[in-house]
Amino acid sequence: PEVSIAELLGSVGREQIEAMGDTTPANWTAEDRYKNHTTIAMALSHTDGDYSRHSWCAHFIEVRVDEDFGTVRVSRVVSALDSGRLYNPKLAESQWKGGIIMGIGQALLEEGIVDRRHGRIVNNNLADYL
Repeated sequence: PEVSIAELLGSVGREQIEAMGDTTPANWTAEDRYKNHTTIAMALSHTDGDYSRHSWCAHFIEVRVDEDFGTVRVSRVVSALDSGRLYNPKLAESQWKGGIIMGIGQALLEEGIVDRRHGRIVNNNLADYL
């Protein structure tokens, strides 16, 4: 017999289910997890270990420069992306396109200041990035 999720939850006295996941190794301490999110010192390459937390990409941007007017136009973009298994391909495609547009904007128009100690963008708000 077919049972709805609501009926199944009601049969065990629950209204909702909450699930959390983590791709870091189970034997990591809280300090290891903190370091992993704040530094690249503990980051494994995409082929090390049993877990992958990274996606890799390469972008090739062709531009045309008009030296007389000092303008730059993007004429072609080719990207290769390796994101592993995608749970939401439509969302991933939007993230890819947004990242490409952001990268082009930063290269041509914006000043991106990176803290060399931590690799974080310092001017990460709309008031300071232009």
